[in-house]
Amino acid sequence: QKLFRENGQRTGVYLSQAIHHEPTLVWKFVTQGPVESSPIVSENAVFFGSMDSCFYCIDAQTGTLLWKFRTEGFVISSACIYKRIAYFGSRDSAVYALDVSTGSLIWRFKTGNEINSSPIAAQGNLYIGSMDSCLYALDLKTGRFQWRFKSGGGVFSSPAATESCIFFGSIDGNV
Repeated sequence: QKLFRENGQRTGVYLSQAIHHEPTLVWKFVTQGPVESSPIVSENAVFFGSMDSCFYCIDAQTGTLLWKFRTEGFVISSACIYKRIAYFGSRDSAVYALDVSTGSLIWRFKTGNEINSSPIAAQGNLYIGSMDSCLYALDLKTGRFQWRFKSGGGVFSSPAATESCIFFGSIDGNV
């Protein structure tokens, strides 16, 4: 599983070697809007969303566009990649599941408001927050609604998971 901040607990700890020299630019890819989502690297590809309403897959070695998928709203949600499926939310209020090889839509689920949260895959579900004040649990394979938890305000934060709990913050000031 590849996701924003490395693991389900979102610790951001990467067990790789440090870069001990000043890096040089290898390539850059220009979108038609600002990029606020964090890139995810999986299987030699870079996945990210843009405020041009597209979700992109770029070759990690060359910076060449492999495919892009257009939504109806800005994409600032960082993706979760699990079993060759990229999951992310959009400010068009929808959660998307795309085939990482082709960019083809597998499923789409509409929430009650825009999505800024980055999803997490755990226990067979995809968990993601929406500005409709809810944390959603969706079946990973089908996108079928499992449940939602209503908080006191929009859920901008990205959930973290353990084997028995899902943690998230809300703009009502609570975790």
